[in-house]
Amino acid sequence: MEQKGYDGVRRTHDYRTLVMMKKYLLSILAAMLVFSFVGAAAAQDVVEIELWHRWGGEHLRIFDQIVSDFNDSHPHIKLTGVSVPGEYSDLVQRIFARLAARQSPPDILATGHYLLSYTATTFGARSLETLAGENLPEVANRFANPAMMEIGQIDGEQYGIPFCISNQVLFYNPEIFEAAGLDPNQPPRTWDEVREYAVQIKENTPHHALFIVIPDTWMMSALVESNGAPMKGEDGKAAFNSPEAVETMTMWRGFYEDGFIPHVSNEESERAFLGGSIGMYAQSVMRLSPYYAAAPWLHVSELPSFGDKTKRLPAGGSSLVILSRDEAKAAAAWEFLDYIVSPEAMAVWVETGYVNPLAADLPLINPLQQPAVDQLQYAIPWVDWGGPNGLEIEQVIAEARDKILYGRIGVQEGLDEAVQRVDELLVF
Repeated sequence: MEQKGYDGVRRTHDYRTLVMMKKYLLSILAAMLVFSFVGAAAAQDVVEIELWHRWGGEHLRIFDQIVSDFNDSHPHIKLTGVSVPGEYSDLVQRIFARLAARQSPPDILATGHYLLSYTATTFGARSLETLAGENLPEVANRFANPAMMEIGQIDGEQYGIPFCISNQVLFYNPEIFEAAGLDPNQPPRTWDEVREYAVQIKENTPHHALFIVIPDTWMMSALVESNGAPMKGEDGKAAFNSPEAVETMTMWRGFYEDGFIPHVSNEESERAFLGGSIGMYAQSVMRLSPYYAAAPWLHVSELPSFGDKTKRLPAGGSSLVILSRDEAKAAAAWEFLDYIVSPEAMAVWVETGYVNPLAADLPLINPLQQPAVDQLQYAIPWVDWGGPNGLEIEQVIAEARDKILYGRIGVQEGLDEAVQRVDELLVF
């Protein structure tokens, strides 16, 4: 068939070719639509979950790297980490605010070990024995000490994975030791020796000798427990007003009264120590990485003991609990919990200074971390008061500690009042 073109030239068109071209274009369009539908379906198949934690600074960078690695290796899941800087109690308060706004809690929460039962019961954490099933024993066996999993248990049932583990160490300044006539390679091993060192630092240097951090009840628990006085009795009631507890708090208060510890906040003390104005600093090993970056002269030793008594050091850090009620999100959340206690993820996490609790032999970020590793044998659970008044109980203990340390109340009187108030708040 012939027809004239717009230029008047006769051309022959093969309509079969036009039909074929039309069919070809339609097939491409159909394929594009199919691919778009498949892509949309695939996007819908990606489960998005959210994890709240308290880390900032370098710790946040390292945690975000773990999240990125997880997302890359689990394309069917998109995990977003949300940083709520502050203490673990601040995380809990933010969740209450979210619930008040009629929003769901985060799918995963990094809760302090001492708030495990409180957060689990208050926000309805999922039992990992139900979610993980047969995979849970395999995860437990990754730990150097499988009993470490007990930190994440409530009444024997697993609700959290304790991936974040730290303990208390003594950071110290070797230059101040030398100026005081002390051997920087011989740190104090007992609290009696700490006092002896403190006297020399005070008499021979212009610096303060010591600071023991007080952001929460963690350090108080370590000192009281290590002196043979349990924070909680076998009956579940408060027991931190025993003679050993009184002896412990009297010692700590004496450090203030004798001018060894300055009357400053945690933040001010940290700046002073890193600036070279405090000789010894009892703090969590998880601060090793930023401290060493700021103060390369840093030395680290084990937390001093009470004579020859075996130390009892509550494990610091957090357990991950799953709060999501959505089954697909809860399953995806478990995949992350499983991943974060793998040797691969832990090798990244220990760059923060937190201690590796796994049986896998991972290199230390710094030889100065070794004292904390050696102290893992003394790990005990951080007392979890549980019940609906858990946060208030922590506040009662912290306030009593401060009143005692700052001389606003007698040691025995302060502890007795706190024990009585805690027992009134406990719910059995």
